Amino acid sequence: MVSLFKYTVDTLTALGCRPTKKFGQNFLIDKNAVEKFVHSAGLSPGDNVIEIGPGLGTVSEEILKHGINLFAIELDRRLLGFLKEKYGASENFNIMHGDAVKFPIAALSRECGDYKVVASLPYAISSPWIEALLRCENLPKSLALIIQLDAANRFLAQHGTKSFGPISIFLQSAYAKVSMCNVARNSFHPVPAVDSVMLFLARKEKPYLFLPEVRQTIRKIFGTRRKQISRIANECGFSLSAWLKANEIPPNARPEQIPLDAWQSF
Repeated sequence: MVSLFKYTVDTLTALGCRPTKKFGQNFLIDKNAVEKFVHSAGLSPGDNVIEIGPGLGTVSEEILKHGINLFAIELDRRLLGFLKEKYGASENFNIMHGDAVKFPIAALSRECGDYKVVASLPYAISSPWIEALLRCENLPKSLALIIQLDAANRFLAQHGTKSFGPISIFLQSAYAKVSMCNVARNSFHPVPAVDSVMLFLARKEKPYLFLPEVRQTIRKIFGTRRKQISRIANECGFSLSAWLKANEIPPNARPEQIPLDAWQSF
């Protein structure tokens, strides 16, 4: 039996496709990791699932074994053609060409009801894609992601830590962590210079979504995160005194010291 590593290298060579940093391409070559990832995603037959950057379809193939309706989006046209040829006959496989940050739920209808995400995300777009997804009115029921460890740490960061920021606030207001586990670097081709994890998140019973103007203001505040919150407000030309008082936040607090529930009342 041909190893997944050999299959990946041989197929990429035949396609004239070299993994690029531009597309954030690191292909999963560990069959056990692929099976564990999909199995842990909590999929059921008939589920609608989004996959971002399916590459050679390694994760896609495992997903389709479960009778899933898969909606994928791929930016690399060479891989897109390969996937259409490989899975084009499958009624459960839908793929579109495009930028996942612009089309965070691929070609899935926004009126589709519940859906899930299972994706080994290209490292370059993990945070922008999450932010784009959180702007959707219909959020996925669950997220199963393979992402860079540093990104996961930012997503899950708690207030009072240096990693806590806008993406932590926006994501944690809508999703709760279910589990996280490491993925060995040699599970990918090419081997990345960073650590990766499988991160599983579940949509909260009452997810909180921020209005666009509030999101913009929070980002602006964290743009000068080393300053005290009262000074930031003065420099930005708006008053936060009522909000600070209502949430018992001292004026000398820095943005990362302010807890999640206070930001939700912003």
